[in-house]
Amino acid sequence: MTRPALLSWPVYNEVRALLPAWVACVLSVIVPAVVYPRLMGLSLIAYILGAVALGALSLGQEYTDRTLSLLLSQPVGGLSLQRSGLSTHRR
Repeated sequence: MTRPALLSWPVYNEVRALLPAWVACVLSVIVPAVVYPRLMGLSLIAYILGAVALGALSLGQEYTDRTLSLLLSQPVGGLSLQRSGLSTHRR
């Protein structure tokens, strides 16, 4: 399977790993609000749980790829690592 030319490898790997969960989170937020507007509270709960799940999946992916220990052992500040992680998500 080839990657799209518009995405760099780190971005492609993140998208490939998190896209199914992201789509499920978006649907679980939008569908209750559209189908039955009184369930807006359920959409809020789905939003919070989806954000937690996506964060856990992202860290789990780093752990599975055995790159989490490398990230945590870097002699740079946490803000620098956060900027680097966010820059891969913005492209």
